[in-house]
Amino acid sequence: MGDADRHVAKGWSQPDQVERPFMAGQLHEVRDVAASFATRCGATPGQVDAVLLVASELVVNAVRHGGGRGEMRLWHDQGSVWCQVTDGGPGFADLRWTQNVTEPIGRGGRGLWIVRTVAEALTIESGEQGTTATARVLIG
Repeated sequence: MGDADRHVAKGWSQPDQVERPFMAGQLHEVRDVAASFATRCGATPGQVDAVLLVASELVVNAVRHGGGRGEMRLWHDQGSVWCQVTDGGPGFADLRWTQNVTEPIGRGGRGLWIVRTVAEALTIESGEQGTTATARVLIG
C-alpha cells in the first residue's frame, strides 16, 4: 500500500478521491464532504447539488437499513463524480426490486428512486456482509 493509499484508507483525501466513514448523526458532515469534493472536481452548482443529493440519500439508506454506519467513497473520473456507499447491514434478500424502482414507494422508499432519477447510473451489490451502492453523476 502506497502513502497516498494509506491516507485515503484513514479518511484523508486525495485531489481526486475521498473516503469518509460515517454513522448516524453525521449527515451534515457527509454532505459537506460531498459538496466540497464535487466543487473541487469542477462541478457546476447544479451538479454539486446532484452529487450532494445522491450522497445524502445513499448515506441515509445505509444508516436506516444498514446498521447505522458505513463508509462513503467519492472519486472523479472521466467527467463523472462517483459516489459509493458501503454498509455492514443484513443486505437485500432480493435485489430485483432495487433495479425497477421507477417511482416513490409509499411514505418511505424514495431514496433509491431519487438516486436513479438524479444519477446517470446506479449499481447495488448486496450480501451477508452488507450492501454497496455506487452512483455516477455526470459533471463538467
